[in-house]
Amino acid sequence: MRWLALGSNRIGDKGAKALAESPYLDNVEHLLLTQNPLTIAGWRLLKRRFGDRFIFGFYRTEADWAANPDPMADADDEDE
Repeated sequence: MRWLALGSNRIGDKGAKALAESPYLDNVEHLLLTQNPLTIAGWRLLKRRFGDRFIFGFYRTEADWAANPDPMADADDEDE
């Protein structure tokens, strides 16, 4: 599997932990989880496991989290 796109699936930190620990995702080239209620803890797990293969919107570094600690706030704004 090259792409695993799971955006907008309500995947939180428990789901992030399951993905990070899964032995079946070693060959995934891109893991897309945009628009999910992750916290920085879940993001860190996935970033540690998948590195640059993990895509979560504009959150590429810890500094991105500092600038906007609630990624779902943007999703709420788009619905209005």
